[in-house]
Amino acid sequence: MRPVLFEFDSRRVSPPGGKDMREGLSVLASCGEHLFTANDETAAIERLTLENGVYRHHRSYPLHDLVELPTPAEAGEEVDIEGIAYDSATESLWVTGSHSLRRPKPKGDDDEGIDRLADVKAEGNRYTIARIPLVNGEPRKEVGKRRAAILKGNAKGNELTKLLRNDKHLGPFLSIPSKDNGFDVEGIAVNGDRVFLGLRGPVLRGWSVILDVRFKESKDDPSVLRLRKHEDGTKIRKHFIDLKGLGVRDLEFAGDDLLILAGPTMDLDGPVYVFRWKDVMSTRDDQLVTAEELSGCWPLEYGEGNDHAEGMTCHSLDPLHILVAHDSPGPGRLVGKAGFHADVVVL
Repeated sequence: MRPVLFEFDSRRVSPPGGKDMREGLSVLASCGEHLFTANDETAAIERLTLENGVYRHHRSYPLHDLVELPTPAEAGEEVDIEGIAYDSATESLWVTGSHSLRRPKPKGDDDEGIDRLADVKAEGNRYTIARIPLVNGEPRKEVGKRRAAILKGNAKGNELTKLLRNDKHLGPFLSIPSKDNGFDVEGIAVNGDRVFLGLRGPVLRGWSVILDVRFKESKDDPSVLRLRKHEDGTKIRKHFIDLKGLGVRDLEFAGDDLLILAGPTMDLDGPVYVFRWKDVMSTRDDQLVTAEELSGCWPLEYGEGNDHAEGMTCHSLDPLHILVAHDSPGPGRLVGKAGFHADVVVL
């Protein structure tokens, strides 16, 4: 393991009254020399460019400038970006929000803190799945016939959550906040026309869940995505994976194999592993994938109250070199006013 430096624009790292952007990096996606990341408390994606071994030349792209999010920009609502993926076949960037309910942390005196623990909220921007065209690594709203598009949602959900309301496995968890083992998307990976969504929660009797879906553009509006049926007529496939009782934190394709970053569903530090699920693209049905069917399992380091691995992407031409970014970084990861140390891990 070795550190790699991210150099952000110091003017954008800590806006007035805002949290340091480096303290909530939740996703990574490599696109040639460019690297996309995001803070889960914003509504923007951030791009860095590799130069002399350092990711720098920071650019920020508000999602409101690219797609029509469920909540207007003036509301200042976060997207809770928990998944980002680059699709080389279509030169597109995919972004997903958590689709989760939130329960605030206790603050103030006992009475106020107890009341906050009973305050469960839904936010429309969390129900975001968007596909954004790229031109030489530059996100665009429209490029020729290619349009940025989003799965339409509102404060109550979107087409995906509507279908899952009656799902016998996941339906009961849509009304439970994310860190209470509720429904929580934390990872997206794209291969061909198939999109895989990893769930941090729920974990069912120790089994994690990865959703397998397809999308199409609406006939009436190419800026709107709709779920498309699989060959068997279903719109959602469910893969149940034995990840040692952990939930998904991120997904990344290495050829036709899927790398899975896994960590605790609840508000805990660890353990954290990377698993390798081979030949994922040959799957065609709902299935149980046992630990014995996973071809690799690598432990990652984590801290006490910090250094929570949240984002993962392949770092080089070798798919077993991965770049990992951490939420709640330890003090050694923050460099000056705008630097951040991620890790390159050799599996």
